[in-house]
Amino acid sequence: MSQLPILFAFLLLAFIPCSTSLTSTFNFSSFTKAQNVTYSGDAFVNSEGNLDLTSTAINKNSTSSAGWAVYDNTIILYDAGAGFSADFQSNFSFEIFPLGANCKGDGLAFFMAPENWTHNAENNGYGLGIFNKSSVANNSQMIAVEFDTYANYFDPSGNHMGIDIGSFNSSTTVNWEPSMENSLNATALIQYNSITGNLSTHLMDRDRSLQWSTSLDVNLRTVLPGKVVMGFSASTGLCSEGHRVKSWSFSVTVPDRTPSPAPNWHPAPNWQPSLT
Repeated sequence: MSQLPILFAFLLLAFIPCSTSLTSTFNFSSFTKAQNVTYSGDAFVNSEGNLDLTSTAINKNSTSSAGWAVYDNTIILYDAGAGFSADFQSNFSFEIFPLGANCKGDGLAFFMAPENWTHNAENNGYGLGIFNKSSVANNSQMIAVEFDTYANYFDPSGNHMGIDIGSFNSSTTVNWEPSMENSLNATALIQYNSITGNLSTHLMDRDRSLQWSTSLDVNLRTVLPGKVVMGFSASTGLCSEGHRVKSWSFSVTVPDRTPSPAPNWHPAPNWQPSLT
């Protein structure tokens, strides 16, 4: 039997447009060591199924602590050759809490970075474990949403949420409620719309009585490579606090960019255009 009909069939299928969206999603209602997440530094899963990113033990040094939790599978944000860009949504509940120290810091972050990214924390807590002060070039292809609890000289306050684009100096920030200065128990929602280029982040306290949000327009193709890794990081410097992620869900979807068909308009019988 000739192979030409089979070859022709495969070629024909290759040119049939796909009508379904490319979607990837997961939902971790709690954390286990068996999930597709790699923990490093001081990060660990506690007995309650929560992810602690920095040391929380009273008998262990909780200053100069850093930890990371990185999802094992790479995420495809865009493919220039195939001509698509993806939307994504990351939703997680977390807690930042005091450890009885005289001061608190530094915070935690959700981040995306190139596939070959490796962590390199600095002992003073700078950069929340992802941005490096001594090698600024390594920061350029990264984005993060930070929940910062320590006021550096470039920060608006010691309690703020910010969007970082290739730099630890946030492009946009919003302060959260002063009454939550010592402890933050909240849910965060991060969304990116690849059509409008809008990256937004929303924060809501546990009682759903207080909400904060900020956003900016950014073309992630100009910042990130097409394939990225993502996860959480946190660090402490001379001060200390606990950084705990309780649950995490994520989805990435390629939106349908097929243009709407033109209206199927037909003139009425005997219709004539007006000449006046």
